[in-house]
Amino acid sequence: VSGTFGKQSRKGSYEEGDDSVLGEFDCEASGCSNISNDFTSGTVWDIIPELRKKMFQHQKEGFEFIWKNLAGGIVLDQLTSNSDAVGGCLISHAPGSGKTFLTIAFLQSFLQRFDDCRSMIVAPVNLLHIWEGEFIKWGIGVPLHMLNSRGFSGRESSSALELLTRRRGKLGSTGRQNLCRIIKIFSWIDRKSVLLISYGLFRKLTTERRHSDKEGQVIRKILLEYPGLLVLDEGHTARNRFSRIWQCLKRVKTQRRIMLSGTPFQNNFVELFNTLYLIRPTFAEGIFKSFGDHENGLEADPVEKEMSLQDKNETVFRRTFATFSGGIEPRGNSSRLKELRLIIDPFVHVHEGNLHKLPGLRDYFVFLYPSTLQRCILEKLTEKSNFENNYRVSCISVHPSILLGIETLDAKDRDVIKEHQADLSNARITDGVKVRFVVELVRLCAALNEKVLVFSQFVLPLSNIKHFLISSFNWTTGQEVLQLDGGIAQKCRQPIIHTFNNSQKVKVLLVSTEVCAEGMDLTGASRVVLLDLAWNPSVRRQAIGRAYRIGQKKVVYAYNLIASSTLEEKKHKIQDIKDKFSQLVFSTVAKNDTLVDTLKECDDGVLCELIKRDISASFFEKVLEPKCG
Repeated sequence: VSGTFGKQSRKGSYEEGDDSVLGEFDCEASGCSNISNDFTSGTVWDIIPELRKKMFQHQKEGFEFIWKNLAGGIVLDQLTSNSDAVGGCLISHAPGSGKTFLTIAFLQSFLQRFDDCRSMIVAPVNLLHIWEGEFIKWGIGVPLHMLNSRGFSGRESSSALELLTRRRGKLGSTGRQNLCRIIKIFSWIDRKSVLLISYGLFRKLTTERRHSDKEGQVIRKILLEYPGLLVLDEGHTARNRFSRIWQCLKRVKTQRRIMLSGTPFQNNFVELFNTLYLIRPTFAEGIFKSFGDHENGLEADPVEKEMSLQDKNETVFRRTFATFSGGIEPRGNSSRLKELRLIIDPFVHVHEGNLHKLPGLRDYFVFLYPSTLQRCILEKLTEKSNFENNYRVSCISVHPSILLGIETLDAKDRDVIKEHQADLSNARITDGVKVRFVVELVRLCAALNEKVLVFSQFVLPLSNIKHFLISSFNWTTGQEVLQLDGGIAQKCRQPIIHTFNNSQKVKVLLVSTEVCAEGMDLTGASRVVLLDLAWNPSVRRQAIGRAYRIGQKKVVYAYNLIASSTLEEKKHKIQDIKDKFSQLVFSTVAKNDTLVDTLKECDDGVLCELIKRDISASFFEKVLEPKCG
């Protein structure tokens, strides 16, 4: 039953006379039980015939897959509203393959059929405006209420706005921002619509001990109990079960959940368990039945006997796959992986991104010899924690002068800087092997009218690259060179993306992987450079997926830069292992790709020219490219 306004209180409302803004509010949980009479025969495709024509085959298959998981099928007169008979699903389509459009098409059809259902989308904050733009682009008639926005969209319900007028002078301590959220929530409940909220705000509004005021308590109750359908964009964001966001999302009552992730396997199998548990908690029962506590010794330990069911299932899962972290032994592990695939196949839909209509992707791992100055400094710097060492190696491998901007160096490290102060202060392009690569690549690409994306996990290397580009080509920040990182306000990011994709003057966009989300479209670029490697290989795939995605008109060339004989080589090997794990779990076809050195047989004209210019062979060590073996 849809929420109503101004009626005598029932379930979930306050006692008469309460001066809270929410005192007039009355709602019951959205059950997705009211089946519309507008569509009574045929299939779910009859609800959105025009959108079907715009879908790729993998999107059509994903659309039907979601319907089967959330409503039992695609034949209209056989659909079920029984929540016990449905469950969540994971749409694991490669980055850039149109998951947002697929989800919007599903939402439009589902809300037409179950018109009392209220849907909520939780997404990274930097994707909220992309969702908003996609709703507008596809002409979806369903209102979208963005809870993070301070303003109104103009699609709020009249009942909610009347409430605003009546209660404007009785706000108490609520404040304008909280009132704005309340009006949007009222509008969402009052009529068929979708609520959009970031992970951070959802965590803030649903963490129990944060709310002593009645408005906060009721908002928390509504967000956890009212949604009839929950969409988790980049669902792998909440993969740590001890995090507040994971705990909050777990408490959402609806079983109808859609998780979108092009990279569900991030680092290890425990994170994968936590990710899958969020959308289909019952899958853990299959884990326990398949791998069993008798096999893992849980019955023998009195402490583990007292574990919660979730803890026990996770322990079984972790112990079963713990040996995988050391390497891949197909003969010993393949049977367990097959069992895992059988358990998750019913609720995981995979598309690996073979977008045949796209011109293509060439993915290179480029090993570069560090300069003499880089090698000297790397050898002298003291060992730090893993994070600190990773940060320093990544920065120095781009250009050693970046050291001057790092504030966390100790006394011995500062002595190293003093020793090389003259060289670092009078930085030359040739002192930094990755800077040299990027500058020469950009020089060739600019002549070919091709745009370049440069990604880094850290801001200092991006700023360093920008400095050398500006000084080398006499360019200007904001014209030929753009930068997108966490320091850029959310409202300014989409205009930067639009300018990069559409302005002929722009040559390079420097992007922090921190702001690189799956829905971000940077198809204006045909060349992608990754300055450094993350321990998590999905970071690399997501970055490449900003350019290699639906809408790309050119072949995309990706260059993963690796400083030879440094920590980066170790990270590359670990990435390769994690990628193989991901393929074994989620790949629909067995792959036998091997990395082949193509230094002397390169098919990329631009890269070939760079290699040809390395007459002394002191720049390139090798160039590896995946080849089907």
